[in-house]
Amino acid sequence: MDHQSTAWLFPGQGSQHKGMGEQLFELFPHQVELADDILGYSIRELCVNDPENHLNLTQYSQPALFFVNALSFLKLQQDGVKTADFFAGHSLGEYNALFAAGCFDIETGIQLVRKRGEIMSRAPKGGMAAVLGLSLDEIATLIRQSGLNNIDIANINMPTQTVVSGDKTEILAFAEYVEQKPGARYIPLRVSGAFHSRLMKQAAVEFDEFLQAFSFHSPRTPVLANITAQSYSSAPEEIRNTLVTQLSSSVYWLDIMTNLFTDYSVEYIREVGPGQTLTRMWTEHVKTLPKGDRTVQHQVNRDTSAPATVFMYPGQGSHYYHMGKELYADDQAFKRAFDQCDEIIADLAGFSLAHIVYQQNNPFQDFNETRATHPACFAFNYAMSKTLEARGITADYYLGYSLGEYNCLVSTDILDLESALKLVFEQGELFQQLTSPAGMLAIFAPLKLLEQLLTRISGLTLAAVNHDTQFILTGSEHHLNDCEDFLKTERILFQRLPVSRGFHSTFIDATKQNFLALAETLRFSSASRPYYSCATTSTLSEIDPIRLWSIAREPVQFAQTIRMIESEIAQPTYIDLGASGSLANVLPHLIADKHRALFTVNRFGNNLKTMAQMSGKFDSIRSCAA
Repeated sequence: MDHQSTAWLFPGQGSQHKGMGEQLFELFPHQVELADDILGYSIRELCVNDPENHLNLTQYSQPALFFVNALSFLKLQQDGVKTADFFAGHSLGEYNALFAAGCFDIETGIQLVRKRGEIMSRAPKGGMAAVLGLSLDEIATLIRQSGLNNIDIANINMPTQTVVSGDKTEILAFAEYVEQKPGARYIPLRVSGAFHSRLMKQAAVEFDEFLQAFSFHSPRTPVLANITAQSYSSAPEEIRNTLVTQLSSSVYWLDIMTNLFTDYSVEYIREVGPGQTLTRMWTEHVKTLPKGDRTVQHQVNRDTSAPATVFMYPGQGSHYYHMGKELYADDQAFKRAFDQCDEIIADLAGFSLAHIVYQQNNPFQDFNETRATHPACFAFNYAMSKTLEARGITADYYLGYSLGEYNCLVSTDILDLESALKLVFEQGELFQQLTSPAGMLAIFAPLKLLEQLLTRISGLTLAAVNHDTQFILTGSEHHLNDCEDFLKTERILFQRLPVSRGFHSTFIDATKQNFLALAETLRFSSASRPYYSCATTSTLSEIDPIRLWSIAREPVQFAQTIRMIESEIAQPTYIDLGASGSLANVLPHLIADKHRALFTVNRFGNNLKTMAQMSGKFDSIRSCAA
């Protein structure tokens, strides 16, 4: 096929999370009321607040995820987005693919997945585990050699990522066989059932009886089935048979991706629903497929009719007590996201970020203990990203400045939120415990002064280059004082940053081995989309412990990174998600059109007003482009 096709992919169970779909419910009140009537509870309350911690229970997660996926699809239709040439969904997501293809309406879909979740939750208790680093053939051989006869292949997701399912005792015992293989990892999944295995046979019989009461339509758009990796036929009866069989059969997701790319010439995909798991799998897998003269589009969900948007995450130095206080008090999305970080830090460290940041009586007091400032900066950036997303402002690209790169890791699905906060907090602890006190000084002068300062005062190190007339030095208190004295005599502007340690310098070298040991405990995924790193002045889609160390240790090359973005992306709009607007203030020195540099809040309060002004400017830029 010469035509370059598109596919929309719908995620399955495991992608659900508290807060999902928050901005969608008010757009579709009729569908929300319908879902509440069918389910007997508030679908919005379950998805957004989950007050009884039901969202991860199969009988609740299945209708919740189906509904949010469905509203995401309806929103695309409402926005006039051209529909895809193909649909596919992972496990539960297949119901959304069939809904999108017109095989049944949303009311039927809710009824189907409610019953599916109920039946699966009552099935014999079993277990599931992900096997990483082994091929399907190697896993099948291990199962035979182990003599564990009640284990099945549940999901074939990637060439070396497979999920096994079956008797819980045997699933636990299988770990010993897998972990003997070099490079293999075995990760038991937190589920109560053995989905897509022979233990679902009786559930499939019950589900078949339930489906007899429903009629289905032929798909208007081709849908690739989990159990065959081929398109459904036009016979409606096949839908019933396939959905029944799917309960106890393997999900051939790897084959679906391969067939979409090779047989149907799919170049562009959009993941419709929460998360970026399927996007990440697609991006990673198509890199391995023969492409001929084709150009593969890894950047997904990009509306090319509008200017690209770059979210910029700043690092330490942008923080202060009471940052975003009005938003924390009055903006539900901001407070929910900040509190989510607060809960994780409370479990890790035993203190409350919200109390430290928002209950400080003297907001002008020094705020520089890295064990608190690290997670506070990260949490603010994260909460701001969720605030913008709730207002319909999303990023096409991300840029990370120093600690802000850790926010990029979460935004691009390289790390989950809990792992990133563990990294941020424990890095702050290491810096505070193992390094000597030091400081950082921003200097507003041409770069030609840099060599003179480094020669004149030997204890200084370059930490960052923000633009041609602003750079940052790291040094001890004594050396920074000497530098300030010299700058005063030369009448050169400078500003001491509110930090107590010498980031991006030899001052943190004492933490390297501990840092690398910490990084080895983290599980990194491939990025759902690359992000721009100011540590490497490149786009990153893979992270390892050494590269992670470079984020903390190497000088920040903000100016060079922005110039790279400007050379690659036409007229992007930059939004500074930090608490001070410092990166937005620097940008006019690096780009011709300063109106493309927006900030969300700054140190002068009036958060709601500045957010409204930013939103207005953002809408104006997009409307002018249209």
